[in-house]
Amino acid sequence: MLGSLLSLALLVQGVEGPLADLESPDVERWSAAIEALSSAVDHPEPAGEIAAALAAIALKEDEPSLRRASLRALGRRGDEVCLESLTELVIALTGSEQAQAARSLAETPRGRAWAWELLVRSLRDGEAAALPVGELMSVGSSSLAERGAAEWTEAALSPFARLLQTPDASISQATLFAVDSLLEVLLQTDGERALSFLDALSAAGYRADLVADHRCEVGLALGEVDVVLAAALPLSEGAFLADDAASQARGQGYLATAHFVRGEYERASAAFLVQRDLADALSRSPRSGRAEITFRSIAAQLAAKAETGAALSWLASGGRAEDPEVLGAAQRAHALALRAHLLSVQAEQQSFASADFLFGEHPAPWRVLEEGSAVADLSPGDALRWRLELLAAFATIAPLELPGITPLGVTGELKTIEDEARLGLIRQILGARSERLRKQLARSEQRLRRLLLRGEADEELEEEIERLVRELGNARFQEGQSGAELIYAARRPSTVALDLAATLREEGRTAEARRLLESFIEDMESGTLLQTYVWAIQSAARAESNMGSCLCDEDDPQAAERYFLRAVGRLEDLENHFASRGISPAAYRDVTSMRAGVLISLAVNANVRLKDTDRALAYFERAYELRQDAFATVLLACYRARSGREQEARVALARVVPEPGLYYNLACTHALLGDTGRALSFLELELSVNHTTSGARERQRAWARDDPDLASLRGEARFLDLTAPR
Repeated sequence: MLGSLLSLALLVQGVEGPLADLESPDVERWSAAIEALSSAVDHPEPAGEIAAALAAIALKEDEPSLRRASLRALGRRGDEVCLESLTELVIALTGSEQAQAARSLAETPRGRAWAWELLVRSLRDGEAAALPVGELMSVGSSSLAERGAAEWTEAALSPFARLLQTPDASISQATLFAVDSLLEVLLQTDGERALSFLDALSAAGYRADLVADHRCEVGLALGEVDVVLAAALPLSEGAFLADDAASQARGQGYLATAHFVRGEYERASAAFLVQRDLADALSRSPRSGRAEITFRSIAAQLAAKAETGAALSWLASGGRAEDPEVLGAAQRAHALALRAHLLSVQAEQQSFASADFLFGEHPAPWRVLEEGSAVADLSPGDALRWRLELLAAFATIAPLELPGITPLGVTGELKTIEDEARLGLIRQILGARSERLRKQLARSEQRLRRLLLRGEADEELEEEIERLVRELGNARFQEGQSGAELIYAARRPSTVALDLAATLREEGRTAEARRLLESFIEDMESGTLLQTYVWAIQSAARAESNMGSCLCDEDDPQAAERYFLRAVGRLEDLENHFASRGISPAAYRDVTSMRAGVLISLAVNANVRLKDTDRALAYFERAYELRQDAFATVLLACYRARSGREQEARVALARVVPEPGLYYNLACTHALLGDTGRALSFLELELSVNHTTSGARERQRAWARDDPDLASLRGEARFLDLTAPR
């Protein structure tokens, strides 16, 4: 097929527009032509000639950026001939461009389905070794959520089981991630389909212990305790220890959480203590390799979470935060969290440098309390009270690690700065970090000496050595600190108070949310935190932005605007600080992205609460200066169209290459501009390309029928036909 397409490309004659521009020697015209041809709306025909021309560029053009652009264009068009051409290119290309071709299949649901079929076929025919298997797994697996359960056959799901066993760690990790992502999507749409998928995955030969883990996760998310108990029992009995030494400890955690959901708090507490003992023993095992130390760190995390679960079970059974059972569990959990942190640093892995993981993923009842609806006969008030009491206990034994949370009025030797055992762990963490930096510096200096002996130089390596020298000096200085300075040098305070404030806001308890946020901001502004740590500035800005959202909900837009602007100012000052030190903008992109998000919140507040469309547009345009991707550009055009600034909206639209993720907003923008035909075309594409199941299409039809941005289309027969219930 690809050969015939290339031959066809040579026959393109007498065609005007972007296709003809590909005959020009001007590279800029080529680039513009490729972008234009990405839109099947503007250039639907001649489809075969367009696919052929783009494929020829991907194979033969010398300029890498043009080759990559042509691959993306083929994916964005998403018609059968382009996808066939793109699939052939996945086979024909090599290296990074082969991977790029595979990723380009992700542009449309149809392309994702083609990626999965290519992966299945290549594994069946023994041709997978020549393909970018990890990319095809990542891209193609998402298409399974867009299919009916009848298509989840053993043959269709066999790649998961086969690729999980591959010796290539990147491929096995891509497989694990793909299953996690797919289940997350299924849970958001239809939880029962998630369980059906796991049944099919098991039948396809996927590892039984992992299927059991996933069934526990899904069962807890759905509140189906029997599903959790059935899957957790073999795990907790050690049925899969040969596959994973930590599986029994995890199983005990799921078992304990299931008892908690049932209101069996004493049984839950007992099971959590069994989990703690199993995981603690694993964390202390004599394992010395980097991977084995990482395993010990994960085991220490499980033990810490088990203590947290036991404390929550005590509170749920009528205990108080001041009780020794709760404070003792919190103290032990914190010590275990510190040990997990130390082990991760020793293993040169990502550090668990805050207590946030204690209040995160399963197995732990904290998530159950967050979800609330999954727990039978449990009032939201009780769930919130237990969480607040647990946090108060943790703030008592580790006050510097939980800003925004008021400690209990308890005295004694519970506070972190008075606990020599835990201070000793913190000093070990800092010492291990210094040792890791010392080893990295030694390796880099050795590489530089080898280059110098050969008469060569490497400016990037020299800059890396300078950075490591600075970091090592700073780390050694921090080892000599004491009190709060010592703790903040090693540990980053938890942001669980901000998450809890968001929960309070969602439940309409904005006054309580504001009090929590005010306390958090006050803690961040105490001492020299904001002058010393980047995380403190970002956390304060996040709290101020959340405060603005609360005030917006309470219909106090002027006060909301003041808090939003404070957050913007903090982030802008931080960006200026980085820029003054010559740091690349790419290194602080997360700060810039956060500022853009706050500016968008300002725009919403101005538009919805202040009823000031010009002000809203001004804020959004400031956000657009920071984020100028296609999605933001369409939103900019939409804002301008709503404000009656038609010409400016059209200028913004002219910079956009239509692609599936933009179709709906493009339909809205063109409808606001009075471009009825184009609006209807994009709406039709939205329904046919982006929503491949009948249920998804029906939900989108209902949304479109009520969307005020599409009000100008409601008298059109084509709109009525597209959006009519089926």
